[in-house]
Amino acid sequence: MKYQPSLDGLRAVATLLVLLFHAKVPGMSAGFVGVDIFFVLSGFLITRLLIAEHERTGAIDYMDFTARRLRRLYPAMILFLLVYLAVAPFAWPDIPTERHQWDAFIAGFYMGDYAIATGRPTAVIGHLWSLGVEEKFYLLWPFTVAMALRLRRSHAQLLIAAMFVGITLWRAYNVETLDRYWHVYFRFDTHCSGLLLGALAAFTSIRPRAAFGWIGLVGLLVVLVVFEWRTKASAAIGISLAEVFSLMVVMASPSFLGRGVLPWLGKMSYGIYLWHYLFIKFGREHGLNWAENLIFAGVGGIACAALSYYAVEQWLKAPRRTPTSSTT
Repeated sequence: MKYQPSLDGLRAVATLLVLLFHAKVPGMSAGFVGVDIFFVLSGFLITRLLIAEHERTGAIDYMDFTARRLRRLYPAMILFLLVYLAVAPFAWPDIPTERHQWDAFIAGFYMGDYAIATGRPTAVIGHLWSLGVEEKFYLLWPFTVAMALRLRRSHAQLLIAAMFVGITLWRAYNVETLDRYWHVYFRFDTHCSGLLLGALAAFTSIRPRAAFGWIGLVGLLVVLVVFEWRTKASAAIGISLAEVFSLMVVMASPSFLGRGVLPWLGKMSYGIYLWHYLFIKFGREHGLNWAENLIFAGVGGIACAALSYYAVEQWLKAPRRTPTSSTT
């Protein structure tokens, strides 16, 4: 697939929203929509990759797809968890070391989403719940795409649209019937709708004009202003609106998102997401105000993400050369 720097720019926007939200910047109570942008974008890109592979080879190699996902995600995750296990007993001495070890195990196996939903959240690294949602989607989705590609394109679109509507209604039902209604925000079965909506976009060849993307950005801004964290309206309606507006931006891919530093930050987004919350939590517990904490977490998160990206992720991706003998 042709590289689109605007999509990396959108990743940067999503990361910034999450950072502002976690730092508790005033007026950013709905900054959680950054995760919904990530979900829509991930569903779109992963499905396009699977469709392209099927068009190229006539099949989808599930084992190869899974291996590629693990190579992309796990090196940075393992580095993060090893550093976390090393520093956590000193940074958060009131939490037993065994708890940190168990939490790393939960996060490493992408079960953070259901740990929160079942009332057993991790003590420090709860932000990794979203990676659990994505990884479960990656494990299941190739089979669905392979099935959908056997259908007429319009029928495949209807199938995915029906799945999106079904998950959205399931989330709304849970919000209305559960006492701990906000826990539906963290569960794979109630929050994979954005991934499905992005996948639906990948099954269409429509590419709207840039103005469509501007409408989506304005819509996301409205969601940020109107909705707040931990309300029924946000869980039942705000998430869905954020997904739809994110879809508009993804499909239009406004070119300005691919300019300046945004694409570079987008490439760092996975690492920034992994690392920033350690700085956020430490700074908050040591008396930093939101502005100080935002700078602390922003600088620390970007620095650790860049180190991880260039020293570990890129190094592992580099082709290995077979040593050749030399003569003297």
